[in-house]
Amino acid sequence: MLKENRIDFERVAAFTTPRRMTLYVEGIAAEQADLVEEVKGPPRKAAFDQSDQPTKAATGFARSQKVPVSSLVVRSTPAGEYVFAEKRIEGRPVAAVLSEQIPALIKGLSFSRPMRWGDLDFRFIRPIRWLLSLLGSEVVDFELGGLKPGRLTYGRCAISAVTR
Repeated sequence: MLKENRIDFERVAAFTTPRRMTLYVEGIAAEQADLVEEVKGPPRKAAFDQSDQPTKAATGFARSQKVPVSSLVVRSTPAGEYVFAEKRIEGRPVAAVLSEQIPALIKGLSFSRPMRWGDLDFRFIRPIRWLLSLLGSEVVDFELGGLKPGRLTYGRCAISAVTR
C-alpha cells in the first residue's frame, strides 16, 4: 500500500497477538513522491500540419488531458512518432493519504471466520474496541466501524498503525 501510493519508507514490521495487531513503519516520508504520467495521443502526422502548427487532433488531445498544447511532446515509438502529454501530479502530505488508505488496508485483511458485531456491516476476526494510529506524534484521522483512532491503546482487541 505504501509503494502503490508513492510513499517512501525504510522498513515495515508487523507484530500480532491474539488481541492486537500492530504495523510499525520506520523512516516514512512526510510527503508522497511526485508522479509524472505520460499519456500517448494521436500520431504526429495527425497532430501537426506541414508547417508544424497544431491541428484539431492536437488541441483536442491537449484539452482532454488538461495540458497546454505547447507542452505536448513528440516521441518515437515502434509504431512511429506519436504525441504525448506529460502530466505532473504533485505528492500530497502522507497523513492525508494514510487517512484514506488505512481503513481500506484493514478492511482488506481476510480471515477464514470473520465476525460481525453490533449492527455494523463491517466484519473482522474479532470486535475492534479502539484504534491507535500515529504519524510521529500526530494522530492519523480516519473512521472504521464507528471508531476513530486516538493516541492510547489498552488491553483487549486493538489495531495499531504507528509510523516514524
